[in-house]
Amino acid sequence: MYPVRNFFSPFVFDSLSPLMDACNTHTAISPRINVKESDACYTVEMAAAGMSKDDLQVHINDEGNLMVKMEKHEDKSEKAAAERYLRHEFSTSNFTQTFILPDDVEKSGISAAMQNGILAITLPKVQPVKEKLARQISIE
Repeated sequence: MYPVRNFFSPFVFDSLSPLMDACNTHTAISPRINVKESDACYTVEMAAAGMSKDDLQVHINDEGNLMVKMEKHEDKSEKAAAERYLRHEFSTSNFTQTFILPDDVEKSGISAAMQNGILAITLPKVQPVKEKLARQISIE
């Protein structure tokens, strides 16, 4: 039986990833993902080499899950008529990943940034409100 992890349910089958990697072809993309946790937030890092921020979409769906979509289209601009491909592996590719978020994520504070081919999504944790127990009690 596989262990169930917080909101990282897409990673439940990590032990199968060498098998899954062997099944990948050059037409499918499956970016590598790192997930970090600190006291203040979770950070999801996705390899997005060759992508621009216009090729990426990050949103929360109706069920409250985080969805990341990557879609890269081949540039179909006209090249010189004398050019032809001897090998052509660039093509339209897309990838969608859904993350089930844990209860301690502040969904309104989620942010994303793209830098050096890495999409970093910051998921801030809900900070517990600390009530002051000390107070003056009036006598009636």
